Amino acid sequence: MISFSLAQDHEQPVKIIADNALMNRTSGVHTFKGHVTVDQGSTHLTGDTVIIHNDAQKKVSEIIAIGSKKTLAHYQTQPNPKQAVFDAWAVTIKYHPKKGLADLIQSAKAKQNPNVFTGPHLIYDVKQGIVSSPASTQGHVTIIMYPNHLPQTG
Repeated sequence: MISFSLAQDHEQPVKIIADNALMNRTSGVHTFKGHVTVDQGSTHLTGDTVIIHNDAQKKVSEIIAIGSKKTLAHYQTQPNPKQAVFDAWAVTIKYHPKKGLADLIQSAKAKQNPNVFTGPHLIYDVKQGIVSSPASTQGHVTIIMYPNHLPQTG
């Protein structure tokens, strides 16, 4: 369902915990509210609200996790066994599986042992392992990278 992590994660069962749920097979929109956690293999997603959109083939087309400035939505995954865990926080996290992109919108922060990216809007290209920040009038991006912990490819 989520499949933006270790290759074998997409084969794992998805566990969703929420205070309430509305699953609409007709519209393909599933809404979970209140202390939501979504777990699949090494991937974990939390938010006040999580909305999952399915396409006509009943495949996930978008996942939206919504938090607040007080309690940010959180996404955690291990991109591959050779890399450190990737953590991301934002008021809103939108993941587009077909594009392999995670949009971290408002109060965004991404961390991968111990490198940190913060800004008003971050984009994580899951397939390429690239974090970027578009120009914004909301503030600057800040990047803290440690020479001994630069991202490794492969």
